[in-house]
Amino acid sequence: MGGWFSTPPFIDQEKTSWVRTHSLECEPELASQYQNLVSKFKDGCDLYLCYEDKEKFGYPYQHWFVTDRTWLIEFGSGDILNNLVVVHAVQRKGYTIEDTFKMSTDVRKRMLQVCGASNYSLALRNCEHVARYIQSGVWVSFQMAKDSGFLFELFRDYLSSHTKLVNTFPEGLEPDKPKLVEVYKEYQSDITYRKTKQVLTEADNDSYNVVLIGPTGCGKSTLINHLFNRIVVNAAASAVSITRRVEFLEGLVKMETGSGRPILKSINIIDTLGFCDSVFTANQVLSMIRTSLELNLAKIDKVLIVCSGRIEKQHAEAIKQFMEWLQYEKNKHRFCFIYNKSDGMSEGEKVTCLLSMCEMLGADTRNDTVMLMHGEQKIRLKQNLNLGFPPMAKYEEVESNILKLLEAVCGHDVTRPRIRLEKSMCTIL
Repeated sequence: MGGWFSTPPFIDQEKTSWVRTHSLECEPELASQYQNLVSKFKDGCDLYLCYEDKEKFGYPYQHWFVTDRTWLIEFGSGDILNNLVVVHAVQRKGYTIEDTFKMSTDVRKRMLQVCGASNYSLALRNCEHVARYIQSGVWVSFQMAKDSGFLFELFRDYLSSHTKLVNTFPEGLEPDKPKLVEVYKEYQSDITYRKTKQVLTEADNDSYNVVLIGPTGCGKSTLINHLFNRIVVNAAASAVSITRRVEFLEGLVKMETGSGRPILKSINIIDTLGFCDSVFTANQVLSMIRTSLELNLAKIDKVLIVCSGRIEKQHAEAIKQFMEWLQYEKNKHRFCFIYNKSDGMSEGEKVTCLLSMCEMLGADTRNDTVMLMHGEQKIRLKQNLNLGFPPMAKYEEVESNILKLLEAVCGHDVTRPRIRLEKSMCTIL
């Protein structure tokens, strides 16, 4: 029998899979064979996201698959070596149903994309990745979640530089990119977009790093597009988070240094999945965000907490967990709270909603401004904001809100410490 304190006997084969291209490597003939069988799943039928508890060489793991209770699609049959994504009608017993969902055009498309995949990796491309991708379009295995996934603990000491590929899309499955059109032709933002990345490097810790977090539909993506004055992320009102991964949007920003002479600095705007998504629980989303940030980043310069509409209790609880993880009490000067989509509200309603948001989250409202040096002049920076960017609005209608947003992102006290993602920070379960 194996054990947690011995070297897994399959580690050599697993390491070989890590150095290969991070792609599914679908074999054409097999892909065609199994794609024909995808038609067995009827439009609108009930589908079940399921798993079986397994053990290999004394190591426990979960084998995941999707079924309509007649046909199954899965990456392998429960083994951890030499697997393929297959479609078949062999019945299973003793499995657990994690979730149910409907067969749709998008689900069918994702099934067809993974058929015949052969580049299996228990760490990077496993059966849970494939099953959850079919269901939601997100490439995630919670067995590989940092600090809570038992597979991550198994591979932690072996992954090395491949760690940053954990729960990132394989080549060919990345979400479609926006067309980068300008939001307002008459406006030139202080932040210039360069590219979108799945992972960061050590050099990015010297960049100015900004994280946005909030419930699904609160408008994080819209704020990011206005920061760059480009459609760099997809945005829409939906019960399902439009952002299907943690995205790192790299740019250049004009930053004030305190001397009165601005400099150009690399910036990473980090877009996160909306929690309280209709597919994932708040804790699952927070686990995905934490895993991605901790594996990619050591320092954060600004955290934007974004809400809109009625703030549900579970939304507030999830945000407070995130604030605790980033040690809000110690790093208040690095946080900004934004009540978004407040266009159309009276000034009194805006104040009431923002105050209610801050109270629910435990944000400090006693002094919502900080004083910063701009050359030899002191400026006042608000840390709690109401913003609104209605669709099709003219630039002059949102100009003041864009300037407030830019100040909230770029304004910082160079004498105060950055947020450090210490590995000992509290675990989100």
